[in-house]
Parts: sequence; structure tokens; C-alpha cells
Amino acid sequence: MGRLGAGAREGRDVRRLRRVLAAVAAAVVVLGVLLIVVFPTRTYFAQRASIADAEYELHRLDDERQRLEARVEDLQSSEAVEEIARGDYGMVYPGEEPYGILPTPPPEIDLPDVWPFDALEEHLADTRS
Repeated sequence: MGRLGAGAREGRDVRRLRRVLAAVAAAVVVLGVLLIVVFPTRTYFAQRASIADAEYELHRLDDERQRLEARVEDLQSSEAVEEIARGDYGMVYPGEEPYGILPTPPPEIDLPDVWPFDALEEHLADTRS
């Protein structure tokens, strides 16, 4: 009877060993799938996002370049240079008299003669003079 029990025990040990080996093999397969499929896929999507960002930046820079080229072409005319010189820098031709128009003053504020408006009205009068 001892022999029959030892054979059954060996059979159980072999089955247990096979289950453990099957579990380890399954874990290795799952890890292999992760390494082969999932991680490169994440890298692929990150690269796609990076490419999309770079293409957007390229289009933006191309639009800016076209705008600047149009501005350079516009500045080749003497009329545009004269307009900038007169408008931005106040330059005039010899014999012309430059003048400037002051902006209109802010309108008077009619405040009540009670606290705290009386102090505010005095302060506003001091800043206008």
C-alpha cells in the first residue's frame, strides 16, 4: 500500500508541477505580448501626437512667413515707408510744419456733495490741474 500511495503522490506532484509550469508559461506569454504589442503601440501614438503638433507648428510658421513676406513686399513702396515715417515717427518734409491734435479731455463728473464723494471730487480736481 505504501507503494501505491507513493505513485499517487508522484502523480499529484507531476500535475502540480505542470500547472505551475503552465502558469509561468502563460505569464511569459502575457509579458511577451505586452512587450511586443502594448509598449510599441503607446510609442506609436505618442509619435503620432508629436507629428501632429509639429505639423500644426509648421503650418503656423508658414502662415507667419507668408504674412512677413507680404509686409516686406509692401514696405518696398515709398508710399508705405512715407506713411510709417509720418504716422509712427512724426517725420515731415522740409518746409512742412508738424502739428498734433490732443485728445479731448474726459467729461466732467457730477458727483453728489456727500461723503465719500466730496473727497473724491477734490482728488479728481487736483489731478486735472
